[in-house]
Amino acid sequence: LPSGTEAALGGNAHRRWRKGQPLLPWHSSSQMVAVLRRPTRERDAVTDAAVEEPPKPEAAAEDSFATAKHSICTALGVVMAVHFYSAYVQNTALIGADGLVPCAAYVKERVKTGSFWTWPCVWWWIEPTDANLDAVALTGLANALLLTVGAHYSHLVAICWLCHSSIVNAAEASSFYSYGWETQLLETAFLTIFLCSPTDRRAPPTRIVLWLFRWLAFRISVGAGLIKVRGGSCWERKTCLWYHFETQPIPSPLSFFFHFLPKAILSRGVDIDLIVQLYASWLVLVPLRNVRRVAGYAQIAFMLNIAASGNFSVLNHLTILPSLACLDDKAWPRCLRRAPTKKRRNLGRRMTDVVLLLVIAYLSRPVVANLVSKNQVMNTSFDPFKLVNTYGAFGSVGEGRYEPVVALSDDGTTWREVDLPCKPTDVRRRPCFSAPYHHRLDWNIWFIGFKPHRQMLEGRERWLYAFLAQLLRDGDAPARRLVDASSRDVRGRIARVHMYRYRMAAPLAQILGTAPAERVWWTRAFEEVLIPPVVLRADGNLAYFEAPRPPPGNRFVERI
Repeated sequence: LPSGTEAALGGNAHRRWRKGQPLLPWHSSSQMVAVLRRPTRERDAVTDAAVEEPPKPEAAAEDSFATAKHSICTALGVVMAVHFYSAYVQNTALIGADGLVPCAAYVKERVKTGSFWTWPCVWWWIEPTDANLDAVALTGLANALLLTVGAHYSHLVAICWLCHSSIVNAAEASSFYSYGWETQLLETAFLTIFLCSPTDRRAPPTRIVLWLFRWLAFRISVGAGLIKVRGGSCWERKTCLWYHFETQPIPSPLSFFFHFLPKAILSRGVDIDLIVQLYASWLVLVPLRNVRRVAGYAQIAFMLNIAASGNFSVLNHLTILPSLACLDDKAWPRCLRRAPTKKRRNLGRRMTDVVLLLVIAYLSRPVVANLVSKNQVMNTSFDPFKLVNTYGAFGSVGEGRYEPVVALSDDGTTWREVDLPCKPTDVRRRPCFSAPYHHRLDWNIWFIGFKPHRQMLEGRERWLYAFLAQLLRDGDAPARRLVDASSRDVRGRIARVHMYRYRMAAPLAQILGTAPAERVWWTRAFEEVLIPPVVLRADGNLAYFEAPRPPPGNRFVERI
């Protein structure tokens, strides 16, 4: 072929010429004649299109975080949807008008002073009735579901934030919402408001907001690591994991695998825990792409491992979210990547991000001071909106599992125990998988297991008396919705609470190797009487009941 002809006709022209095939990739001579009859400009355009190579898919840009933004918003929608659903199911029984710790009186006192800016919630405009508690939960649930299906708009996240803030603030009079992930959820949702756009669901995330997510990931991890080395000597002795899987609030079936691992492996697990939280957490702040990716992978893998070992409500799922901001689009598998957008944020949005950065920097001062303090406190907020908080979990680990077991009786002799959905009571019942759903009563009653048990009962968990009173009532009291379905028909006119020491019966493989009807998951031994037999007075109060035989006339010994 003459010089330049190969390039003009395409890379395969020489090969087609030797085989006697047409030089141009037309299927018939009629097509060639039709093209040659066209004007020159049209003929050149058709020829160029014919020899043009098919476009290659554009690789994800290393400076694009479209996939991280999409994943954070979607995952946050899932977490908040589960959280709002659990609030809808449980709130009226926990803090409703006939709940264990009604919130109405507390809310009325709070709204007499201050304003929305000192106590952000919807109770400034509506009363916390049962219907309104349900309405707030359902509103949050509806908007969270929209986030889940891809409606990544700022105003939807803001509504979810306000709904959750309203529930958390209303429940301040009780301990049912006094968990670190409540404020962590508020802080994560607040940052997600600025991760999204109010008008464009595909708007790219800004670098400032991504760095604020990494700052959150760093504080969560390093705060948890510091509280461990400062809070419990078992972390120094590297023995905490010898007991943790057995004594955690709600073990899962996989906890029975982890608990029976060799102690040498569990001690190395303590080393890995402290390395990831105290040292690898700093890498999320390093402005080097590969280092940042490794840090994000490490934090995510660590949280997935913890999630597999027990039921920690939304804690692990929520902690993964800010670590996703470390992963640019090329760090994701191709099947999960989102197409990056070339749109740029306008000047107004950039100024908003600068203001946001300054606000977070100002609110971070007491948080940083708390981290470096020897008297570090965890799960604490320093501003009414709970925008920048301290975090931490399991600063100390108990070496024994002590469970309060509630039982009802008609005669004071024959007792039937009341099971909660996931708490160990019946030693033959299989542990549950419940996360990210939060069984709040199961979690709260776990704290009574800390010694001295009566001190915990008379302080943080005094709601247990109201729980017994509702179980002794005729009809369907709201508290019965919180117990396991198998125990909702358990009735009696006398109630008691005994403490038992529970131990895991055998490794998971050994338990699963037995017939289902013969499986025993736990062993237990009586520890002490926490609440002796009580009955319900006509005025709704509890009173101690004489045993072993009820005296004539149901005489009360002492009023509680």
